[in-house]
Amino acid sequence: MAVGIGVADVLPWFGVGSTLLLARFAVVLLRRERAPKQTPRTRAVAWAALAVGAVVPVAVLAAARQPPLSLPGWFDPSALWAQSWPLLLGLALAVVAWGSARRSSRPVPSVPPGDIVVLEERAARGLVRALTAGSEALGRVRGAAVARIVAGPKPGPVVERVQRAIGSWRGSGVVLVIALAVVLCAAVFANGGGMP
Repeated sequence: MAVGIGVADVLPWFGVGSTLLLARFAVVLLRRERAPKQTPRTRAVAWAALAVGAVVPVAVLAAARQPPLSLPGWFDPSALWAQSWPLLLGLALAVVAWGSARRSSRPVPSVPPGDIVVLEERAARGLVRALTAGSEALGRVRGAAVARIVAGPKPGPVVERVQRAIGSWRGSGVVLVIALAVVLCAAVFANGGGMP
């Protein structure tokens, strides 16, 4: 049995969030400055026609595609409740938030134009500043570490001669032959002294 949350369980919560966003939008619209002239009536009629025109064809197509027994009736109480509780919960939360904001003596923080985009831009600028400062600090630490290594003790003259000798073709060849001889001896002794 698969364990998880179904899409049907999650979708109503999107309805609650959408209701809260629309309530916030309504509050912003009510608080905005009014234009001296009224909006033309044709714009309101066009908006209403567009809203109805977007819903009715979808409902008609859905009714035509589904078998009649699987589609609940328009006024079925369980269907009405399933569709309305997210909206009602969102409205209740919006009313509670509005009431608590009106009772509070603190000034309500203003959300700048662009709402979440402006806040995200501020957060991104802060993150870039923090990353830049961290990168500069890391560069300073790295520079100090390199300076300490360079200023550290120098190898003795014997070690320098050995390093120069090993760095040549002849010296590295000798080191390779010695390493192979050690490995071969180890293999022979590991086998009990007999041939491998």
